[in-house]
Amino acid sequence: MFRSFRVMIALTLLVLPAGAALAQQVAPAAGTPEGLQQRMTDIYAATRARDAGRAEALIKQLRLPAHSAWFGRTFGEATGSRLAAEYDVLLQRFDVDAANLFAGVVQKGQSEIQVLRLASADDPNAVGNQRDAIAAMKVLQELYSVRFVQPGMRLGVHLYSFVYSEGEFRFVGRMAAAKP
Repeated sequence: MFRSFRVMIALTLLVLPAGAALAQQVAPAAGTPEGLQQRMTDIYAATRARDAGRAEALIKQLRLPAHSAWFGRTFGEATGSRLAAEYDVLLQRFDVDAANLFAGVVQKGQSEIQVLRLASADDPNAVGNQRDAIAAMKVLQELYSVRFVQPGMRLGVHLYSFVYSEGEFRFVGRMAAAKP
């Protein structure tokens, strides 16, 4: 009996480091499309599980802190002020609108989450507002787009735009006020 216990401990010690390394490889890197996809997956899963508290907490983390300063630094004073005002309006209903959006994609079974990173105004995946926003930036920031689609389908709900700021993905909206 003592021998089988030693064999079991030895096997556990051999398997444990491999399992720990695998877990490290699975976690997406911060600031990557996979990281944003994981965040959206977490909110989707919380919504599907009807864990409103968790979904609400994750949605709140998507808000851009000190957004007026961020828009000013990124776009300059004039355009930044217009975008900050647009964001102020968005924030008034953000938590409710985001919760409703996730409830809708869960209800429709749009469980496939696709994330695109946009680094330039001429990226063919960028929509008009994203092209205008990137072109208006004084300090270039990558934008991210998220699509929720039914598995195997092409079209679904398009949620844009996100940036990676202060160690988290933040929703910055459509940024229509960046239009020249």
